[in-house]
Amino acid sequence: MGIDDWFDRPRDAALSLRFETRERWAPVCDMLGVPDHKQTLAAVTVAGVVEAQGTGRKVSYSRTRQHYELPHRYRDPLYTFTRIKSAVDWLDAEGLIDHWRRLPGQRGWQSSFRARPEMVDLLLPAMASGMAWRTPQEVVILKNDAGEVIDYRDNRVTNRMRRVLIEINEGIRDVELGGSNVELLRRPIRRIFKGGFELGGRLYAEGGAWQMLPKAQRAQVTIQGERVVEVDFEQIHPTLAYAEVGLPPPVDTYNFAGYSRSLCKVALNAMLNGRSPNGVRHSVAHHRLMAEHILGSDLPEAHTHSDFWSRVARLYPKYAKEAHNSAASLMEAIEGRHSAIASLFYTGAGMRFQWLDSQIAEVVVLTMIREGIVALPIHDSFLVPASKADLLEGVMCEAAARFGIIGKCKRSSGVPMG
Repeated sequence: MGIDDWFDRPRDAALSLRFETRERWAPVCDMLGVPDHKQTLAAVTVAGVVEAQGTGRKVSYSRTRQHYELPHRYRDPLYTFTRIKSAVDWLDAEGLIDHWRRLPGQRGWQSSFRARPEMVDLLLPAMASGMAWRTPQEVVILKNDAGEVIDYRDNRVTNRMRRVLIEINEGIRDVELGGSNVELLRRPIRRIFKGGFELGGRLYAEGGAWQMLPKAQRAQVTIQGERVVEVDFEQIHPTLAYAEVGLPPPVDTYNFAGYSRSLCKVALNAMLNGRSPNGVRHSVAHHRLMAEHILGSDLPEAHTHSDFWSRVARLYPKYAKEAHNSAASLMEAIEGRHSAIASLFYTGAGMRFQWLDSQIAEVVVLTMIREGIVALPIHDSFLVPASKADLLEGVMCEAAARFGIIGKCKRSSGVPMG
């Protein structure tokens, strides 16, 4: 597996008991040889089999009790420390999963498991007819700055957001989706805010779904039997930043001599999202695009993200210094060319821009749903049947205009305009 394969590959799938498996609990439990009341075991088993059969990803979960101590609105009676830990340990003891337990002190990593082929073969007959999703316990989610979910008092705004998300999710639930791993594509959407209801708020498909697919796989998705096209807002966050200071953005905000456009995009958006130059410089220096910029064709072969960076450090001891110097030079060039918005760099302004682009995205998806068309959101882009691309572009431009933004769209699938 080359670098592009694993860099583009989605990370482990977070354990989510997202499928409505109640009708399968009895046959699953029967095949596992356990009592029917082992509901969490059945739900974890189904989640593992579906992921293994679909993407092949490992399923990550927490063995830390604090992870499950959630405010009441987020609690799932099946998703508790004791039940999840016991279910995974039972599957491990029975030899039905490959299990990677997080060692104490490994911050930033969770334990994970993957269903073994014999488990997939055993359980597939009980899951042959497809599965509906379980209604999420909560679709409007608020996190603190540390990323922990926190409670909040409902008001007119949160109640309205919840009604809109229910309407959108009903449309996604009922639409005909095609392509590989259809069960993994049909997921409900939630809005996730961080630090307040005017920060973040983007629309996230539970489990990643179509949002986590590499572009090549995304292009294979069909809606109502028709191949999709992806339409996105061009350079959305720089556009929002320039709009905030009352100026139009340059024609191409990401074009800097000596650097790839993709790396410049990463750096500029990191500067808008980050809180300190040092933190941004470190982030850019350790991005895979910087590794490609510094090492070119000498990139080491690796199978995981951590393995890649370990090999870079071992094989190229001067990489860190060169990458940090290159990142600093690029950031200086960006600050110079975009001096009009320099006051927004390193302020975390990107979270405000995420809130604004999420408001636009909500309008786009809801408008399309009410036209009888499902548009699957990917933050600042959308997947629709190719024949509806013109309609989508018009809706996107109108939605942006409602917030005082002149939005420019582009298509990534090669489908011509007009």
